Amino acid sequence: MVLQFATVGWGGNEIMACELASRFASLGVPVVILVGDPLQLDQVKRRTGLPVSMSVSAKPYNCSRSERLVLVCSSFIKGLWQIGPSFFWRGSYWIYAPFMGSEWRNWSKLIVRVLVEFTAKLTGRLIAVSWDLASRGFYVWPNCAASLRVPSTEFSTVAVPQNGVRLLCVGRVEFRQKAQDRLAILVEELNAGGLSWQLHFVGEGPDMPALKALCDRLAWCRFSEWVDGAVELYSAESSCLVIPSRYEGLPLVALEAARCELPIVATHEAGLNSVLPPTQLFSLDDPHSLKRAVIAAVSRGAGSGSRMNRAYSGSVLNKQLMSWVAEARQ
Repeated sequence: MVLQFATVGWGGNEIMACELASRFASLGVPVVILVGDPLQLDQVKRRTGLPVSMSVSAKPYNCSRSERLVLVCSSFIKGLWQIGPSFFWRGSYWIYAPFMGSEWRNWSKLIVRVLVEFTAKLTGRLIAVSWDLASRGFYVWPNCAASLRVPSTEFSTVAVPQNGVRLLCVGRVEFRQKAQDRLAILVEELNAGGLSWQLHFVGEGPDMPALKALCDRLAWCRFSEWVDGAVELYSAESSCLVIPSRYEGLPLVALEAARCELPIVATHEAGLNSVLPPTQLFSLDDPHSLKRAVIAAVSRGAGSGSRMNRAYSGSVLNKQLMSWVAEARQ
């Protein structure tokens, strides 16, 4: 199998693609990985230990009939555009898009949505991460929390006020998608109304300087960068994980938090509607919806992520991969 990265940079998409490659190799499937971004080369080598090469062309690898090419893309439309018409008649091409991207999150993209769903049902070779899409013709390789991460020890030194909660927001710092700046505004409005909540961000990304400046201005807001190679996720003092994204597929941080039995709240657009109770979903336009969601999640405690743990586990992913290998070899 050839796994070709048609993405740039490093994030959840690329981390999960590396996990897939490692699992395929453990199943006895020969795997070759192609990357087009030099930033990805060392990361993929370190995470997988598998053969990795720089792709000299943006075009998909021209595989033989006995091979399977899985193109890792940020969206299905980009994958279809990159492969071209040959995708429809060459059964060796598959497209794996860990999340749909902005094309999937509202009805203004109806034409694109219909096109992608039609392609999924016609070919059966579009691979998604959410079980919600299985009924629409997509093949599903569910994300799983393969390893756990922990933020810096700075977190454990901050006391939590008795009448407040401690919110944790983990992920790539990119306001356009992840909306960390908007989350800070919501908490600021709630604290102005009499709450004593603390907000702690962990991550790295293009908007990190702006987020650091925001945290410096707000006394109840802190920021920590990733600690590489850690074995656990969040400190026990955290009350709740908040995912304020404007669009997602299925965030790895949510799966990691569920494994650590940390309560979770998320926006309606964060890809967690099918695995979180409606009471734990909130709107970026309404601070009081965030307050209600956090109270509901903290009240439920560890049980808030039980459904997620069952649906998105390593054993479930292995079962899907073995099924895919069997079908691909026919």
